[in-house]
Amino acid sequence: MFSYFPNGIENTIPNKTIDLPGLIKLIKNNPQKELLEEIRALKIEGNLIYKELKKGLSNITPNCIVKIRNLKRQNFKANFKESSHYIYFDTDYIHNVDEYKKYFIERYGHQVSLVCKSSSHGGLSILFKITNKIASKEQFFQVWEEIRTTILADEKIDILCKDIGRAMYVSYDPD
Repeated sequence: MFSYFPNGIENTIPNKTIDLPGLIKLIKNNPQKELLEEIRALKIEGNLIYKELKKGLSNITPNCIVKIRNLKRQNFKANFKESSHYIYFDTDYIHNVDEYKKYFIERYGHQVSLVCKSSSHGGLSILFKITNKIASKEQFFQVWEEIRTTILADEKIDILCKDIGRAMYVSYDPD
Protein backbone atom coordinates (compact mmCIF):
# COMPACT_ATOMS: atom_id res chain seq x y z
CA MET A 1 0.00 0.00 0.00
CA PHE A 2 1.08 3.54 -0.77
CA SER A 3 -0.11 6.93 0.43
CA TYR A 4 -1.70 8.71 -2.53
CA PHE A 5 -1.64 12.47 -3.07
CA PRO A 6 -3.84 13.48 -6.05
CA ASN A 7 -3.45 17.26 -5.78
CA GLY A 8 0.23 17.87 -6.48
CA ILE A 9 3.50 17.70 -4.61
CA GLU A 10 2.73 20.57 -2.23
CA ASN A 11 -0.16 18.58 -0.75
CA THR A 12 1.39 16.61 2.12
CA ILE A 13 -1.77 14.98 3.47
CA PRO A 14 -2.70 11.81 1.58
CA ASN A 15 -6.15 11.46 0.08
CA LYS A 16 -6.14 7.66 0.48
CA THR A 17 -3.96 4.58 0.20
CA ILE A 18 -3.68 2.54 -2.97
CA ASP A 19 -2.20 -0.89 -3.61
CA LEU A 20 0.17 -1.98 -6.38
CA PRO A 21 -2.60 -3.08 -8.80
CA GLY A 22 -4.29 0.29 -8.22
CA LEU A 23 -1.03 2.11 -8.92
CA ILE A 24 -0.45 0.10 -12.11
CA LYS A 25 -3.98 0.87 -13.30
CA LEU A 26 -3.41 4.56 -12.57
CA ILE A 27 -0.11 4.60 -14.48
CA LYS A 28 -1.63 2.80 -17.48
CA ASN A 29 -4.72 5.04 -17.61
CA ASN A 30 -3.48 8.21 -15.96
CA PRO A 31 -6.15 10.95 -16.05
CA GLN A 32 -3.26 13.45 -16.17
CA LYS A 33 -1.99 11.92 -19.43
CA GLU A 34 -2.20 15.20 -21.36
CA LEU A 35 -0.30 17.10 -18.66
CA LEU A 36 2.38 14.39 -18.58
CA GLU A 37 2.72 14.52 -22.37
CA GLU A 38 3.11 18.32 -22.17
CA ILE A 39 5.76 17.96 -19.44
CA ARG A 40 7.66 15.44 -21.55
CA ALA A 41 7.52 17.65 -24.67
CA LEU A 42 8.74 20.68 -22.72
CA LYS A 43 11.62 18.68 -21.23
CA ILE A 44 12.69 17.49 -24.69
CA GLU A 45 12.65 21.13 -25.87
CA GLY A 46 14.80 22.10 -22.89
CA ASN A 47 12.04 24.33 -21.52
CA LEU A 48 12.39 24.32 -17.74
CA ILE A 49 8.72 25.19 -17.27
CA TYR A 50 8.19 21.41 -17.17
CA LYS A 51 9.56 21.42 -13.61
CA GLU A 52 6.78 23.75 -12.44
CA LEU A 53 4.13 21.69 -14.21
CA LYS A 54 5.38 18.51 -12.54
CA LYS A 55 4.48 19.99 -9.16
CA GLY A 56 0.79 19.54 -10.08
CA LEU A 57 1.08 15.81 -10.72
CA SER A 58 -0.44 13.16 -8.49
CA ASN A 59 2.14 11.30 -6.44
CA ILE A 60 2.61 8.53 -3.93
CA THR A 61 5.03 7.71 -1.14
CA PRO A 62 6.36 4.48 -2.67
CA ASN A 63 8.36 3.39 0.36
CA CYS A 64 5.77 3.88 3.08
CA ILE A 65 2.34 4.88 4.24
CA VAL A 66 2.21 8.21 6.05
CA LYS A 67 -0.23 10.36 7.98
CA ILE A 68 1.56 13.44 6.61
CA ARG A 69 4.43 13.42 4.11
CA ASN A 70 6.90 14.95 6.52
CA LEU A 71 9.25 12.43 8.05
CA LYS A 72 12.04 14.82 9.01
CA ARG A 73 13.59 14.31 12.46
CA GLN A 74 10.97 14.51 15.20
CA ASN A 75 8.08 14.17 12.71
CA PHE A 76 9.01 10.59 11.80
CA LYS A 77 7.33 8.94 14.78
CA ALA A 78 4.18 11.04 14.42
CA ASN A 79 3.75 10.71 10.64
CA PHE A 80 5.18 7.31 9.64
CA LYS A 81 2.50 4.61 9.67
CA GLU A 82 4.26 1.62 8.12
CA SER A 83 6.48 0.38 5.34
CA SER A 84 4.83 -0.18 1.97
CA HIS A 85 7.01 -3.30 1.58
CA TYR A 86 8.43 -1.76 -1.60
CA ILE A 87 11.65 0.11 -2.22
CA TYR A 88 11.69 2.83 -4.86
CA PHE A 89 14.56 3.51 -7.25
CA ASP A 90 14.82 6.09 -9.99
CA THR A 91 17.09 6.42 -12.99
CA ASP A 92 17.57 9.69 -14.86
CA TYR A 93 19.26 11.08 -17.94
CA ILE A 94 18.67 8.04 -20.09
CA HIS A 95 19.15 8.77 -23.78
CA ASN A 96 16.63 6.24 -25.09
CA VAL A 97 14.13 5.44 -22.33
CA ASP A 98 12.18 2.87 -24.37
CA GLU A 99 15.31 0.83 -25.12
CA TYR A 100 16.57 1.13 -21.56
CA LYS A 101 13.21 0.04 -20.17
CA LYS A 102 13.28 -3.03 -22.42
CA TYR A 103 16.85 -3.85 -21.31
CA PHE A 104 15.98 -3.27 -17.65
CA ILE A 105 12.96 -5.58 -17.75
CA GLU A 106 14.95 -8.29 -19.55
CA ARG A 107 17.71 -8.09 -16.96
CA TYR A 108 15.75 -7.47 -13.75
CA GLY A 109 12.15 -8.37 -14.57
CA HIS A 110 12.26 -11.44 -12.35
CA GLN A 111 13.22 -9.25 -9.36
CA VAL A 112 11.13 -6.09 -9.71
CA SER A 113 7.44 -5.43 -9.17
CA LEU A 114 7.12 -2.28 -11.29
CA VAL A 115 9.12 -0.63 -14.05
CA CYS A 116 7.65 2.38 -15.82
CA LYS A 117 8.83 5.48 -17.62
CA SER A 118 9.27 8.34 -15.22
CA SER A 119 6.92 11.30 -15.29
CA SER A 120 9.26 13.45 -17.36
CA HIS A 121 10.29 10.50 -19.56
CA GLY A 122 13.96 10.96 -18.68
CA GLY A 123 14.37 7.67 -16.89
CA LEU A 124 12.57 4.89 -15.07
CA SER A 125 10.63 4.53 -11.85
CA ILE A 126 11.27 1.13 -10.27
CA LEU A 127 9.75 -0.73 -7.32
CA PHE A 128 11.28 -3.76 -5.60
CA LYS A 129 9.08 -5.85 -3.31
CA ILE A 130 10.79 -6.54 0.01
CA THR A 131 10.01 -8.77 2.95
CA ASN A 132 12.24 -6.92 5.42
CA LYS A 133 10.43 -5.20 8.26
CA ILE A 134 11.26 -1.52 8.02
CA ALA A 135 10.35 0.63 10.98
CA SER A 136 13.14 3.21 10.91
CA LYS A 137 15.08 5.39 8.52
CA GLU A 138 18.23 3.44 9.31
CA GLN A 139 16.66 0.12 8.32
CA PHE A 140 15.34 1.70 5.12
CA PHE A 141 18.77 3.10 4.19
CA GLN A 142 20.40 -0.29 4.80
CA VAL A 143 17.97 -2.14 2.52
CA TRP A 144 18.02 0.62 -0.15
CA GLU A 145 21.82 0.66 -0.21
CA GLU A 146 22.06 -3.14 -0.28
CA ILE A 147 19.82 -3.37 -3.36
CA ARG A 148 21.63 -0.49 -5.08
CA THR A 149 25.12 -1.88 -4.50
CA THR A 150 24.32 -5.53 -5.26
CA ILE A 151 21.40 -6.08 -7.62
CA LEU A 152 21.61 -2.63 -9.27
CA ALA A 153 25.38 -2.20 -9.07
CA ASP A 154 25.68 -1.76 -12.86
CA GLU A 155 22.94 0.89 -13.10
CA LYS A 156 23.02 4.67 -12.64
CA ILE A 157 20.58 5.08 -9.78
CA ASP A 158 19.56 8.55 -8.62
CA ILE A 159 20.85 8.68 -5.04
CA LEU A 160 18.69 11.75 -4.31
CA CYS A 161 15.75 9.33 -4.15
CA LYS A 162 17.27 7.56 -1.15
CA ASP A 163 14.67 8.82 1.30
CA ILE A 164 12.00 6.79 3.06
CA GLY A 165 9.41 9.56 2.65
CA ARG A 166 10.35 10.40 -0.92
CA ALA A 167 7.47 11.14 -3.28
CA MET A 168 7.16 9.45 -6.66
CA TYR A 169 5.15 11.22 -9.31
CA VAL A 170 2.51 8.98 -10.84
CA SER A 171 3.59 8.60 -14.44
CA TYR A 172 1.79 7.68 -17.62
CA ASP A 173 3.05 4.51 -19.25
CA PRO A 174 0.48 2.27 -21.00
CA ASP A 175 3.05 -0.54 -21.26
